[in-house]
Amino acid sequence: NSCLPASASSRAAASSHSSHSSSTCRAAASSSSHVKPALAALEDADAGRHEFGDLLFSLIELGRRKGIKANEALDLATRRFLRRFARMEALAEEQGQDFAALSPDEKNSLWNRAKAGESSLD
Repeated sequence: NSCLPASASSRAAASSHSSHSSSTCRAAASSSSHVKPALAALEDADAGRHEFGDLLFSLIELGRRKGIKANEALDLATRRFLRRFARMEALAEEQGQDFAALSPDEKNSLWNRAKAGESSLD
């Protein structure tokens, strides 16, 4: 009756943190409930900052409960983004395309190709 996927649930059961799984599920549900208002509020700058901050705070708390350090996760995501972006630019150059002139759809296609060329945990 866990809110975690089967593989994560198995790891959680073996973990010393498994007693916190129900509170983690509540935190995840709370984080999910913040997403829609945050997205809707982005139309208004002040409300958007407020809701976006609440969403970030909830995600950081959820990560903390799962033993994930937010700064480390963000550093990894930033490095992954920069690596993929550089690969997108290289792919465009290999095809003789001016990256800046590409449409959003063409850039998304390059992003997907760059992402597909990596392992899932990079």
